[in-house]
Amino acid sequence: MKNAIYFLFISAIILSIVFGCQKSKQIDNPQSIVLKDTIFIHDSIIVSDTIFLIDSIIFSDTIVLYDTIYVQDTSEFDYLFKHYELDVYEVLFYTLEKQKSGYQICKMLSNSHSIDIQMSGLLSYPVWAQESKNFYFANLSNGDISMRKYIDEQTYTDSVVLSSQKQKQFLWYHEFLKVFLYQSNNSLGNSSIFLLDPITGEEKLLSDENYDVRNAVSSKVDDWIYYSKKVNEIRSIYRIKSNGCCEELVFSLDNYNLHTFNVSADGKFLITPKYNDGKGFIVFYDIERHQVIRDVELPVEGYPLYASISDDNKAVFFVNGVADSYTSPRNIFRMALDRTQLFQLTNYENYLAGRPLVRLH
Repeated sequence: MKNAIYFLFISAIILSIVFGCQKSKQIDNPQSIVLKDTIFIHDSIIVSDTIFLIDSIIFSDTIVLYDTIYVQDTSEFDYLFKHYELDVYEVLFYTLEKQKSGYQICKMLSNSHSIDIQMSGLLSYPVWAQESKNFYFANLSNGDISMRKYIDEQTYTDSVVLSSQKQKQFLWYHEFLKVFLYQSNNSLGNSSIFLLDPITGEEKLLSDENYDVRNAVSSKVDDWIYYSKKVNEIRSIYRIKSNGCCEELVFSLDNYNLHTFNVSADGKFLITPKYNDGKGFIVFYDIERHQVIRDVELPVEGYPLYASISDDNKAVFFVNGVADSYTSPRNIFRMALDRTQLFQLTNYENYLAGRPLVRLH
């Protein structure tokens, strides 16, 4: 037993001398590692093999970082920008005449120029219901929310879902929470976001009346409510829970007002128009990582205003026109995310199209 212990002790001393010599050879000529500029990594960092560290790593000189290293992993969304042949979608939207003299609620197919005018008058802001081809709309004269319910392709009924005296703009149906969202002017002259429960009739103010808040939208998979909030003259995108808690900033861009945006059905990203010097872009933004996935430049001149994406994340629809102007026409375009299959659906000269929302035909 004593001989065995003595042998192990001698072996340990010999091994330590051998590895000690090898270690000293590795640091005979140490050199500095200097990064003199910013490194942008726009995709995944993949380690294809295993790294084994047999012994200590000793830095005998300085590692100097002169700037920041930004790692932007957008590989999760690579599938979005591949080429797909687009399906046919039903497009629901509204129009108003120049100078806001009248409204229409319209439907059409994404591969056609044929427009089906559903109704005219002080009726606007249609949004798809969960059932079949039905949709909700706002009555601007009395504040009611109504549904157009289709029995078949030609037969339908219109029924009031909720009666309210408050005028409702940009009506939205939150499919996950099964509640309505809308904006309405408050006593301070700002626009506020309200939640309305169609079962209980309870109405709740969600936003701070001291700020102008607009365009409430949602995904189909969670209880977040997204909206545009004006702070220091810049409109940025925020979100909040339905009980009024946990408000947080989602996305902001200096010198850009992010207003007519939308959220993907799966809740993973949002899309928002931006424009500068006649060039229009649609920004794809990763909600979880708080980073831009891609700026997609539009192959048409003008300003993209409303932007929405199909539930299959393959087609984007937007309105092209002049921002803050009600004297120039606005028309609806469809495009694949790889910037192919551009198609102008409407050719209005005297109308302004607004907020195209789509579903598979």
